[in-house]
Amino acid sequence: MKKKRDCFLPGSRSWSNGNEKLTEFLDEDERKERPKDALNLLQCQPVDNAFPDLVHYSCAKGICEHCPKMRPHPVLMRSNTKISFHAYEVVTTCTDHGVLSAEWNGRCQHCERKREGELVGKLYKKRQLVLKRTIYKDFFNDY
Repeated sequence: MKKKRDCFLPGSRSWSNGNEKLTEFLDEDERKERPKDALNLLQCQPVDNAFPDLVHYSCAKGICEHCPKMRPHPVLMRSNTKISFHAYEVVTTCTDHGVLSAEWNGRCQHCERKREGELVGKLYKKRQLVLKRTIYKDFFNDY
């Protein structure tokens, strides 16, 4: 955002608008010196004070139910900008025809068209990374 603002002539209307958005986005009270400081706000307290970097296994995996939740920045929550990310989804796959569409009816449509006696594919489910695009607000609420 700072690079975008610095492309404009200082003092111009575009520069002022960019500077206003930049100062609104950069809330100095929220920023931390090191990434570890920000990470400590999202995890439970360390196991032992003698080892401050040693955290619970479930916290490190991201599956702990007791860890505090991330508080997204208010500017991002008001923004309609879309974010791209990958998430795992369970998809149904045919051994012959690959991933089936979401509206499959329990059988592969391609295998149903085959004549009798021909080999048909087997169906199985697997987890697959899928590219998704959504606005920040939906991302923080759903994921």
